[in-house]
Amino acid sequence: MPNWCSNLVIIEAHQTDRQPTNELLIEIENLLKGPDDAPFPIHTIYQANHMSHFKIEPQSLRDGVIGTKESVFSFQKILPIPEKLLHECIDLNNPKENDKAIFISDIRSPNNLRSRFWDTKWSQVDEDLVISDNQLIYTFDTAWSAPLSVFRKLYELLKDYPVTITTHSYEPGSVFGFTLEGSFGFFEELEWTESDLETLPYEIFGYELEEDDDDDF
Repeated sequence: MPNWCSNLVIIEAHQTDRQPTNELLIEIENLLKGPDDAPFPIHTIYQANHMSHFKIEPQSLRDGVIGTKESVFSFQKILPIPEKLLHECIDLNNPKENDKAIFISDIRSPNNLRSRFWDTKWSQVDEDLVISDNQLIYTFDTAWSAPLSVFRKLYELLKDYPVTITTHSYEPGSVFGFTLEGSFGFFEELEWTESDLETLPYEIFGYELEEDDDDDF
């Protein structure tokens, strides 16, 4: 199983005379909805190993592709993997090519295409969306790493909208965290310091504080 990276995306809308805040949030919400993965041909997926990760129901495979469920924060909608590359993926269920070394190293494998475009090997899981009067708040997990390229593209996608975008990512296994914040296409990207890692996972994601085990003498 992977080390899961926790992700939080907050899109805060600012009131303008041009458009009511609630209409602006609905427009952005619809803009970010899309398929839960890139539509790889199903023969490129290790089906037995990936069913649990992508939570694919058998009936969703009938059209021969994955990425048929809707996501509220769609990586493929925000930063699409080109269709040409999807159909050039190697056949991972072919015994001749079903080799671990090929699976890991070949750029044409689905995992490597996702990593190349999204900075993470799989699409998001366990996602949720909370809508307030002026915010869209997304939470989801990704495998091993944060989808930083998706976050960077989000700023470009929403550069003409009167919103402030803040993203936080924390992976406890490798112990790293990132925060991006900005608006109108510009953002600052910060890697968490050692001091940040002592507090921000608990303040942002609700991780429980670890107490030092002191021996009683």
